[in-house]
Amino acid sequence: MTTKFIYPVDKTIIWSTISGITILTNSYMLILICRKNRLWSSINAILASMFTAGILFGSIYLIPRFAYGNLMELGSFCHLVISFGQALSVIFMLHQCLVCLDRYLAVLSPLKYRLYTDNKIVITVVLLIWLLAFTGASIPLMTFSPIQGPICNLTTQHVEAETVFLFTLLGALFFLPLLVILITYAHIIHIFNHRDPLVLPVHQNSTKLSFLQKNRKLVMNVAIITSVLIVMWCPYVTIVLIYRVKTSYSPFELTVINIVQYFAFSYPAVSPLLYAYNMKSLRREVIKDYNAFCCNRQRRRVHTELSIRQSNISNVNHTNLARKFPPELD
Repeated sequence: MTTKFIYPVDKTIIWSTISGITILTNSYMLILICRKNRLWSSINAILASMFTAGILFGSIYLIPRFAYGNLMELGSFCHLVISFGQALSVIFMLHQCLVCLDRYLAVLSPLKYRLYTDNKIVITVVLLIWLLAFTGASIPLMTFSPIQGPICNLTTQHVEAETVFLFTLLGALFFLPLLVILITYAHIIHIFNHRDPLVLPVHQNSTKLSFLQKNRKLVMNVAIITSVLIVMWCPYVTIVLIYRVKTSYSPFELTVINIVQYFAFSYPAVSPLLYAYNMKSLRREVIKDYNAFCCNRQRRRVHTELSIRQSNISNVNHTNLARKFPPELD
């Protein structure tokens, strides 16, 4: 029998809001990067891929899985949605790790940074991330939990296998990239605090120091975004793994799980806003779009007022002419 997913109205409103904001913010930032040639760079290519994942996360996972649970009654689609959500959750962490490595290369070897971040290399790495995430998330569908006809049954008889899978997937593709991020930023801070001006010749050293100073603020801003990701995602992932071995939950535990789930799944909606605010190039283009929008709105308002004024003047002139030259009677 098909599993029923009837969600309370308050949860439907919350998840619908999170889904809508996620799709809206990620769509705007993706369109912004694609239509601005000056934003085409290695780090923005990574962000464009991350924003694409955000759009898919909101539209294909959050909406059918949480906002409108009855869509999960479409049989085998529910199994695909869950695997899709697991893959996209991993993709966010892997992309954040890639952004940190991009900044790490910029600080560690600024003279060879463009060589390391060639467009072909970046695109290849991004495609490998997507392939790795979806391959890992689809393992249950290919092994111990295959799709069995048009029946949506989320309960599995292979509890141990699914537990081992979750620990392996999250350990290898979530906590391991998180460890890489922490080590990377620890080394970056060490470089900033202990850089040696005598390592390179004078002309190369001045270039390196200038590059370091230029990227220092950007690195710190990315570190802030990474900290937000850790704060919002890690509690939920940790609780999921801890309570995976339990078969029943108290009302308090369910409430805690729901709250941390709201925070974790809100990160894809907040992430584009954080990048738009903390990255100078993106912030500049967002401000330009906002000013252009305000100017166009002001122009339309002025044009409308002028049109109304000219129309009134024309009506008055027509009335005066009609009074001065009344129509002749036949």
